[in-house]
Amino acid sequence: MQLEKQIKVSWVTDLGSPTTPGKCFCHGVWVNVQPDKLSAAQTKLSDGAMDLLFSATLVKPFTGDTYYVLGAFEVIK
Repeated sequence: MQLEKQIKVSWVTDLGSPTTPGKCFCHGVWVNVQPDKLSAAQTKLSDGAMDLLFSATLVKPFTGDTYYVLGAFEVIK
């Protein structure tokens, strides 16, 4: 399977609004949810946002599973 170097990931729809940092399985790939992204998402959702759309970059470590890391996001009202 060819993975895209960068994708868009919806916090609510794709990740299911995680409540703890760590890796989430999303559409057949792992997405790493960092504590700062978790905190930002929880704040924006509590402020009335309906969802957040994150950019996610592919990480291919020398050993272990390939996964995506969340980056910048836009608020979906």
